[in-house]
Amino acid sequence: MLVTMPQSGAYASERGGQSDEDLALVAAAVKRFESVAGRRPRILIAKMGQDGHDRGARVMATGLADVGFDVDISPLFQASAVIAWTAQALAAGRMSRVMAASIDARKAASNILRV
Repeated sequence: MLVTMPQSGAYASERGGQSDEDLALVAAAVKRFESVAGRRPRILIAKMGQDGHDRGARVMATGLADVGFDVDISPLFQASAVIAWTAQALAAGRMSRVMAASIDARKAASNILRV
């Protein structure tokens, strides 16, 4: 299950309303993307590992949401393979998944058939 970041503005408000040209350039690029693609850019933030500390990932997610990204955060304690499959699913990489499954099946078959 993914958590979509609906909240925005926390990063910008923490900066105290300071003008930041780089941040404005990114926000403008996001708006251009949205006008061309018809949707906001989307990103998956994943924190791998077993320590359960996700604060840094959430800070990054908030900053990206502030400039206009649709941000999805993966659950904690996910294996790298699960995160890769999730990213492909979000990107609608169906052919990539089919190819990966085919490769996995061939590897499994070769391990079984070894004498």
